[in-house]
Amino acid sequence: MPGSGSARAIIQTHDGGYALLGTGTQQATPPESSVVAWLVKTGSEGNEEWNQTLGTNSPKSLIQTSDGGYAIAKDFYFNLIKLDSNGTQEWSRTYVDRDKNEVSCVVQTSDGGFALAGYMWQRINGGNTYPALVKTDAHGIEQWVQYYGVGMADSMTKTADGGFALACSNRLVKADANGSEQWEIRIGAENVIQTTDGGYALTGAVKINDTEWGIGLTKLNIDPSLPPASPTPTASPTSNPENNPPELVAATSVAIVAIIGVGLLLYFKKRKH
Repeated sequence: MPGSGSARAIIQTHDGGYALLGTGTQQATPPESSVVAWLVKTGSEGNEEWNQTLGTNSPKSLIQTSDGGYAIAKDFYFNLIKLDSNGTQEWSRTYVDRDKNEVSCVVQTSDGGFALAGYMWQRINGGNTYPALVKTDAHGIEQWVQYYGVGMADSMTKTADGGFALACSNRLVKADANGSEQWEIRIGAENVIQTTDGGYALTGAVKINDTEWGIGLTKLNIDPSLPPASPTPTASPTSNPENNPPELVAATSVAIVAIIGVGLLLYFKKRKH
């Protein structure tokens, strides 16, 4: 594509090739540059097979779907685009028409639908951002929207029980398959995955001293023998949000040493180079 561009995501496809999601610029009429989403499909050796432009607005997340196609989450208004295996658009839908919102990631759910995480901003109650999870069916039709307190959802992962875990900057939120909050933990979290032992691994920024920061890694072990506590009431854009500290539930081993150790390690590696 002519002009400048940047990469946002890469996945390996079912055929052993790759799909690259990014942005590029194209000329409009009258002549002016506009930023568009751009998807490139390659073979296993990196040779381009096809590419598609997908309209304006910033792309954020890319997955390959169970039918061999692709799903792309874009800003604004939680835009979800579904493509077939050749990159031909099947449908495009937007959700939750708010003043301002941003999607961070998309996953495909076990029923063939999709879940999109991010945040929504509303003027109500003085204005605030709300971590949000949007669930759709396989055709992109919205089924429900859930909110989780105040803040932003930076990333999300599917969990083994069919639910979701959302990294909300200073909280890890666990929701069930219907999006209902089960528990949350006050902890710095910008990215989250579920580990093979049923726990969670989190990454985020770590303050090393007054002027320097590093990258931290935290491991949470979840004890299934502990009874779940009552979920913290979920703030909604249609009600007065409360930002009370949540209870610490079902987390028994937080590896704080990993935060400091990994943060220092990455910092010193950066200084060496």
